Amino acid sequence: MPVRKRRKAMSDAQNPLEEQNIPEEEYSVASFEIAESKGRRLDRVKSLFNGSLKQRYVLIIGALLLAAIVAGYYFNRATIIKKVEVAGNTFTPATTVIKKANVPLNTPPDSLPYLRIIKDVETLPYVKEATVRVVPPTTLLIRVSEREPVGILADQQNQPYFDANGIVMPHEAGKANVPLVYGLRRTAPGDTLKGKAATQITAFLKAAQNHQFASLTLSEVGYDSNDGVIALSQDNGVKLLFGHDDFDRALRNWEAFYQQVVPHKGMDKLASVDLRFVGQVVTKDAPKYLQ
Repeated sequence: MPVRKRRKAMSDAQNPLEEQNIPEEEYSVASFEIAESKGRRLDRVKSLFNGSLKQRYVLIIGALLLAAIVAGYYFNRATIIKKVEVAGNTFTPATTVIKKANVPLNTPPDSLPYLRIIKDVETLPYVKEATVRVVPPTTLLIRVSEREPVGILADQQNQPYFDANGIVMPHEAGKANVPLVYGLRRTAPGDTLKGKAATQITAFLKAAQNHQFASLTLSEVGYDSNDGVIALSQDNGVKLLFGHDDFDRALRNWEAFYQQVVPHKGMDKLASVDLRFVGQVVTKDAPKYLQ
């Protein structure tokens, strides 16, 4: 009997709600409230823990950023530029770019006059745009984007090139395979071609850049107030009339004519090919004694 009493006492101690003679319905509600209270405390602890973790992450990231800024500052102060290199240049010699840039060597990167360097380099005839950046540990790289020639002013002194915007540039022998252009006003490197003839010829040559076939078959380009842009073919110097506008269509006509008709007729039998019309090509035969 004493053993049974102790067991009953232990069982009663494990259920304090039963000791209070709480009815079964109220007992289940009270148990739920106790569990809910424990859940709220657990959520509060988790929330505090998560908040503490976020604060730690923020502090760590902030410390890393600060360290990077400080390290970058001391790196810049400890680094000096000893060499200048040039990239992207075809027509402008690297030595010319470096001389024009006039970069003060043995200078920390954060003390270089970047804007002045870029501005000076972009005054060179072929340079359209320039950028600079430091290549660790001691090199300053100047990268240039150059203007591309579309024609040569063949009847002018030193035969300068010009680009699709009419900007005239010094001649660099052997560096561009572009047509010879005749009949434009005399200009000097750095000038811009002006006038109706220059406007139409540059527009034609710009369109021709999209037709690789044209660059392979055209040798000379000129302008006539009545016929517009005129060119001579590489084969036999046949006169080609491209008109005043819609050069893209005229160039497509020329390509189709050359591939479909010339193999059968032959260029040596032609004096001129008129490509100005929509849907047709008008040809003029060469005199018999020239065929």
